[in-house]
Amino acid sequence: MHKQKVINILIFTVLLISAHRLQAQEINWIKVDTAFILQKENPKKIFVDVYTDWCHWCKVMERKTFPNEQVYNYLNAHFYASRFDAECGDTLSFLGKTFAPNYLGKYNRLATELLHEQMVFPSYSFIDENGASIAVVPGYWKPDAFLKLLIYINKEYYKLNSWTDFDKKYTLEDLISSE
Repeated sequence: MHKQKVINILIFTVLLISAHRLQAQEINWIKVDTAFILQKENPKKIFVDVYTDWCHWCKVMERKTFPNEQVYNYLNAHFYASRFDAECGDTLSFLGKTFAPNYLGKYNRLATELLHEQMVFPSYSFIDENGASIAVVPGYWKPDAFLKLLIYINKEYYKLNSWTDFDKKYTLEDLISSE
């Protein structure tokens, strides 16, 4: 009886720790309007993953890149991270603007504004601490390359180097060791 109780406690403890690790290992996604509100209180860059439900590479990004520990830790530490369905059927109002669905045929106006009407999926909109667009970056990115992109944006290397020059000049290992 005592042995079974100890085994049950151990199983429960392992399950609890596993559940906590699974919860802790993810990006802290927030709504886009919440990101802008938080940014005014505590300035930080905003990252918006603009996706669609039918996009294959969006799903690959969600399955392979976003769960990467270095990626989600870096995003959570340095950005307000948000996801937005480009085909969202809701009318959204914030920042004194109204964003209606069915713009350019089927997209929400917020998606077209975030992506500068370049409707490629997945795409990522980076916004600075003042609410201005830094860059729109399309496509699937492997975890290491994506982490390097996040550092490029966060550390504002984009002000001094093109992505191509930066990518050639710095290794991810050098960038991480200088953090």
